[in-house]
Amino acid sequence: MFQSMIFVAIPALVGLTAAFYVLYKIAKEEQGPIPQRAPQREPRTVNPPGVRRRDNVRQRNRVPGPISGPCAICFEDKSHVELYPCMHKNICENCTIKIIQQRNRPCPFCRVSIQGYT
Repeated sequence: MFQSMIFVAIPALVGLTAAFYVLYKIAKEEQGPIPQRAPQREPRTVNPPGVRRRDNVRQRNRVPGPISGPCAICFEDKSHVELYPCMHKNICENCTIKIIQQRNRPCPFCRVSIQGYT
């Protein structure tokens, strides 16, 4: 019983696949060639490629208003500091000091080397 179903099902699937392929080709020919898009110009920048202005970075990372709530690292202290140059604010001074004592001093949020904090 199962073998007879396979002998019928496989040729039927092959036939359906071939029919759909032919219909696809006909529909594609009726549409004609796909028009090519005009090449897009790159936006003009004042800074050299790959160099971002610090003002833009600060505006993106700046969180409006004071930060309240626990430190994002230890979840304890509520006194937050601001890291430079990335301007992240949701970390306490104790965790900041521990990070600065490390060799490469990465910001835990964006991995930029911490230059200082306030």
